[in-house]
Amino acid sequence: MSRRGAYMLRLLWDWPNAITATGLAVAVLALNAARHDRFLSVLLLLWAVMCDHLDGTVAKKLKARHPGAAKIGGDLDSFADMVTGGVVPAFLVLSYGRPHVFALVAAALLVVCAGLRLAYFNNFGLTDAGRFHGMPMTYNAPLLSLLLVATSMASPNAQALSWCIAATLMAALHVSDVRPRPIRGVGVLYYLVFAVVASVLLLYVRSISIMQGQPA
Repeated sequence: MSRRGAYMLRLLWDWPNAITATGLAVAVLALNAARHDRFLSVLLLLWAVMCDHLDGTVAKKLKARHPGAAKIGGDLDSFADMVTGGVVPAFLVLSYGRPHVFALVAAALLVVCAGLRLAYFNNFGLTDAGRFHGMPMTYNAPLLSLLLVATSMASPNAQALSWCIAATLMAALHVSDVRPRPIRGVGVLYYLVFAVVASVLLLYVRSISIMQGQPA
């Protein structure tokens, strides 16, 4: 391995970056699960987003951090946001397959708007009031977990249509003028509680779906 390659890997020997990388790995597992088990995919996605909230919290508490690790961490975090908030949700929409054209359009809109919103944030940051401009991509996983539970007993066509509509609405919210506050401090704890409760609920509804002979 080259000296430069070894240096890049050493940048992961940093708690915030290691947490971000873990979130990326979990997001890949969620992407793979989306092909055959949407409940498991969304559950994993919730915890990938948990890593995204946790890495920033840990980074703020570190008093001494390698400058290179901190600089790389920002870009690594942005890439993780794009995967967890754009790519995996879009793939989940496509996994339904019906109605096919609507699914393609909704998935494409979600990825494009998520990428645009992320690029805007990376260049302009928070508003003067310390708020986001547009809905952050970290909101997608919680919203999709609620959607999956709510539509679990619906017909396949109704499920597919609801996911297309949800993806289109999320895409619009990413580039809208909504201005939520960042999830920090006790907000991270609230998200953790939500992730635990939602995970249990997803597993419960998944077991019912399987017992009724419906695809997970």
